[in-house]
Amino acid sequence: MTIKKIPIGMYIGFLVHCGIVASFALDNDPMRRSVGLFCTIPLALNLIGLMLALFTSKSAIGAKLFKYTSFLFIPAGVIGILASNKLIEQTTN
Repeated sequence: MTIKKIPIGMYIGFLVHCGIVASFALDNDPMRRSVGLFCTIPLALNLIGLMLALFTSKSAIGAKLFKYTSFLFIPAGVIGILASNKLIEQTTN
């Protein structure tokens, strides 16, 4: 198993997304907590995309999955979107 070089922005984006979800999930307000619970779905898809980009030959598919699930986390998701675009460009060239 080989680990590929992934743009650092994807890692930063994933950590920012984790922070956003954690801030909602740990709040005492039931509405914010339910939003945090809902946001775990795109966060899990973000993780799957990151793992696909890291460990498989389908880096472009993983980067696209990461990119599309980052749109929910706008404006903080822009970091992940730009980094995944960079990986998509690297794999297509």
